[in-house]
Amino acid sequence: MANEIKQLECLSQISSAIIATPSYSLSSFGILKDPGTKQLTYTGNIESSAKADYATVAAASIALTGAATIVTTSALASFGLIAGAGVLAGAGAAAGGASATGVGLAVAPFILLWGYKKYKQKKREQEQKERMYRELVAKQQAAINRQKEINRKLEERLRQQQASTEQLKAEIARLRQEIANLMELIEVLTQQINNFKNAA
Repeated sequence: MANEIKQLECLSQISSAIIATPSYSLSSFGILKDPGTKQLTYTGNIESSAKADYATVAAASIALTGAATIVTTSALASFGLIAGAGVLAGAGAAAGGASATGVGLAVAPFILLWGYKKYKQKKREQEQKERMYRELVAKQQAAINRQKEINRKLEERLRQQQASTEQLKAEIARLRQEIANLMELIEVLTQQINNFKNAA
């Protein structure tokens, strides 16, 4: 579960970087489609400018080299509170069974303590999962808002295009690329958020 949390946190950090600097894309932070699996994967190949501007984010991405970018529904579902409750219930049943053998009175408290610790661990994992879900939804909305803002700038520049200077053309091309980078990010965040919903 720790790896999944790291993957989600890294995606959140990369999202913040792209929203703040939309000239960067997912590939700037080493996220590329694996030719074999066709899934987005952390490759560790970070653009030098992205590494310079966002050293901490780049380091987190490099640490996940080889891992999938999007955490699957099944992986998300594997650390829910239901599992924790099941562990506690199972521990209680084990304690009850043990007591029937005569050894149970001595062993049961330890089994129940073990079950309680497992339950608390699962509860913490569930809280982390819910925190990451809320964070990714906020990042998705921030990316959408940033894309709208750049769209407005692009429309304004297109209206001014009568001047048709090379500088204006270059700015229009830059704004279009930033919109494409944000659209790619929004699609990835949407897929990750849908995996959260399907895992619920």
